[in-house]
Amino acid sequence: MAGFVALLIVIIAAYLALALGAFPKLFFSTRYSVSASSDRFVKSGDGKDNRGMVFYPTEETSEYISRYALSDRDGKRVLVCKLNKPIDRLDYDVVVFDGKSNVRRVFNVKDDVGGGDYTHAVELPFDTVNVSLVINEADGVKFDHNIVENVSGKRIFGFCIVNAVLLAAAVYGIRVCMGYIFGGLYAESFWHVSRSNLVSGLVAAALVLVDIITVVSTFAVRRKRNGVKK
Repeated sequence: MAGFVALLIVIIAAYLALALGAFPKLFFSTRYSVSASSDRFVKSGDGKDNRGMVFYPTEETSEYISRYALSDRDGKRVLVCKLNKPIDRLDYDVVVFDGKSNVRRVFNVKDDVGGGDYTHAVELPFDTVNVSLVINEADGVKFDHNIVENVSGKRIFGFCIVNAVLLAAAVYGIRVCMGYIFGGLYAESFWHVSRSNLVSGLVAAALVLVDIITVVSTFAVRRKRNGVKK
C-alpha cells in the first residue's frame, strides 16, 4: 500500500508541475514584436547624485519626445522624457532590454503631463541597459502599435488539448492508486468496473471543462490593456 501512496503523490506532483509550470511556459511564453532597441544613444554624463544616459527616439516617436534619459537615482533606475511640444496626456510603451538585448518587459505608461516640458519619472528594473519608446496616444491622437503579441488561439487550443490528455491520464492513475489503497483484495475489480469507469470519465470531463473555461477567460481578461498611471 505504501508504494501506491507514494505513486499517488508522484502522479499529483507531476501533473501540477506540468500543468502549472512546464506547459504554460511552453505555450504561453510572452512574445514581442521588437527584438532590439532602435533608439540612438547620444551621450552619458556623471553627476554627484545622478548618472544618466541620453537617447534620441525613432523618427515617429520624436514628433512628441525629443530625447529621454535613463538615470540612476538613489539606487533606482528611472526614465524621464523631454517633450518636443506641450502635451497634456501621453500614453506610451517602454520596452526594457537587458545587456544581451533581450526584451525583459514592456511597461505601459499613461502620463498626465499637464502641458509640461518633461514626463514624470518612471522607475524601471535596475539592470535595464537600454529601452525603446513607442507612442500609443498623445492628446487624443492614437497610433496602432502592438508590442506585446497576444497569445494566439492556436496556442490556447493546443494547451487545452495537451492538458486535457494529461488530466485524463492523471485521473486514471489516481483512480488506480485509490483502488489499490482502499480496495484491498478487490482492487482490480474496483477500477475495472464500468460504473467506476463512468465516474472517472465524468470527473475528468468536468475538470477539463473547468480548465478550458479558466484558460480562455484568463486570456480574454489579459487582452485588455493594463497601464501604469502617472
